[in-house]
Amino acid sequence: MSNAILLKQLGVDENSKPLPIKVKQQPEDKYYKAKFTPDFPPIPSFEPNLFIYASLVPGSVSVIGRHHTADDFYQITIIIDQKLESGTYPIEKGDESRVRASVISAGGIISSDKGEIKLKRENIKESIYAEFDFQIESGGTSYKVEGRLELRATGPL
Repeated sequence: MSNAILLKQLGVDENSKPLPIKVKQQPEDKYYKAKFTPDFPPIPSFEPNLFIYASLVPGSVSVIGRHHTADDFYQITIIIDQKLESGTYPIEKGDESRVRASVISAGGIISSDKGEIKLKRENIKESIYAEFDFQIESGGTSYKVEGRLELRATGPL
């Protein structure tokens, strides 16, 4: 896979800046929550203000919780195979992985090389529920990222 495709799946440009993506507004009861252990300095508290659940490139679906203001940008992205059904899957690095996860903050992309996600996809309602747990490495420290989300499609799946 080319770097340009991966960046589009992540919803960012070559400078790790957010691409403008038109999305449908999420209902009030939908969410994307995550906690870092130990605390991850670039993201003191994960508080996304934009949610994306859509296919940004053919063959995959991006599930993004993004915080974007004039002064701050960070996000957690989970990329799943477009045909993936409900179930439990490993989170791994690489083009062959059916599920990948990344944290983007302070101008950098940190991909997870191990973790797990439990998915429940509902095609008729165009919704997704997931519980995830993965690890990232930054500055020689390993961080555990645990969270859950429930979103409706914000674009074509």
